[in-house]
Amino acid sequence: MTELPQLAPLRARLAAVFGVSAEALLPVRGYSHAADIVAWCGAPGEFINEAEIEWSDDKSRVEDAASGTSLIVYREIGAVYGAATPLCGALVAAPETIARFAATVGGNYLHPLIAAETHKTIAPPRLALRDARIAAFRAERARLIELLERAEGVRRVTAGGGRLL
Repeated sequence: MTELPQLAPLRARLAAVFGVSAEALLPVRGYSHAADIVAWCGAPGEFINEAEIEWSDDKSRVEDAASGTSLIVYREIGAVYGAATPLCGALVAAPETIARFAATVGGNYLHPLIAAETHKTIAPPRLALRDARIAAFRAERARLIELLERAEGVRRVTAGGGRLL
């Protein structure tokens, strides 16, 4: 596979953000593109959508996916990074699985503007904004839960673990 020049730095940066090796990650256009690739390749194993994992207290399973199991994880550069709509996503899996996915899609599948904009969005200085956004969200969620639990007529509040109560 001949990868477009703009994809190599994006792939490396996404890998650093998600805490995996670049060989265990493939940038994709979004969830439907990721699901299509997984289906086209007939990939065995579990396919997990972690598009909004940052909003929750759950632990990501990207390390498990990258370690050589049959697990495949989808992650996304979206709202938590300040994007109104998801800019792009990434498939994380065992390096052999990612190599098979990459051979299937080829190297010319992500528009250069998407790659450039995503790369800017996940630049190290902008990750502090993501972290502040997550902290503010979690503080507000805790405040709302407390208020709802004290509200008259409310019997139970269930925190959905993400952006939902």
